[in-house]
Amino acid sequence: YTGSNGGSSPSVSNGLVYAVGTDGNLDVFDATTGSKKWSYAIGDYSDYFDNNAPALYNGKVYVASHSLNKIYCFGQ
Repeated sequence: YTGSNGGSSPSVSNGLVYAVGTDGNLDVFDATTGSKKWSYAIGDYSDYFDNNAPALYNGKVYVASHSLNKIYCFGQ
């Protein structure tokens, strides 16, 4: 995923692609069409742990912000 200037490796599940761009957003795309489904600002990309891909587990997406000491969880 390129975002503005690069970013995390993507994670893929259930037809969706999840990636964090250098703009600090978690972006979610349709894996078939490439259209953006939604986005969430998690903070500066420098806050993100070691360019790791978002973690996917049990239908949820996890993204960590280092300087904010937070782990974001998306899903129901």
